[in-house]
Amino acid sequence: MNIDSHILSALGDPLPIVSAPFRNAARRAGMKEQSLIALLRRKKKTGIIRRIGAVLDHREIGLKANALVAWNVPKARLREAARHLSRYSQVSHCYARRVSPIWPYRLYTMVHARSRTECLALVRKMSRFSHVTDYKLLFTVKELKKQKMDFSAQDGLL
Repeated sequence: MNIDSHILSALGDPLPIVSAPFRNAARRAGMKEQSLIALLRRKKKTGIIRRIGAVLDHREIGLKANALVAWNVPKARLREAARHLSRYSQVSHCYARRVSPIWPYRLYTMVHARSRTECLALVRKMSRFSHVTDYKLLFTVKELKKQKMDFSAQDGLL
């Protein structure tokens, strides 16, 4: 296992909410905490790591309604619309996909709200703000899989 995959594996578990959150990960990686932090800063500076962020369990904080919203955005307006739509704190993901002859939606956002009614109202507001009026809401019916990514070398990812 190379050093990068070893470190990613050590960082695969949730960081504790403590004053030294990287201490245990550094220990698992066989290094000092300050060395791990310095390495992560270098990886961020070179662009290998874009960010380290918190992932909340949205259901635990009361966000029971989730919808993938498919937006029909002309290619020329894609970046502008994405900037507008991703500004909302209730949006956890915003990404572009290729269109097809039977599905013209190229921009997608994942929206989280306390209720289906709140989600619908939020998406209408997003539509007005972004000037994108053609969209489809695909509400989550049941979560089938959610787990951390495993960056072990055997997967051939690193």
